[in-house]
Amino acid sequence: MIYLRAKVNDLYQRTRNDKSRPLLQGANPKQKLEQLYVARDPIYSALADYIVDTGAQSANEITSRIEQLLLEQAES
Repeated sequence: MIYLRAKVNDLYQRTRNDKSRPLLQGANPKQKLEQLYVARDPIYSALADYIVDTGAQSANEITSRIEQLLLEQAES
């Protein structure tokens, strides 16, 4: 499993106008994201074979990193 990890601020920026996310429709969606992150990050991190921090990377950069990880795994 590959965990694409993002910071709460990045998640908030990506989802703040998305009305199709019922968990984020309350009074304080950023606080809800923080709560979800605190609860889920340790689980996802423990289960992941790889963790890719998405940060300020473009989709192409993230894809290249995943390809690199999978190629390294195939070669080992």
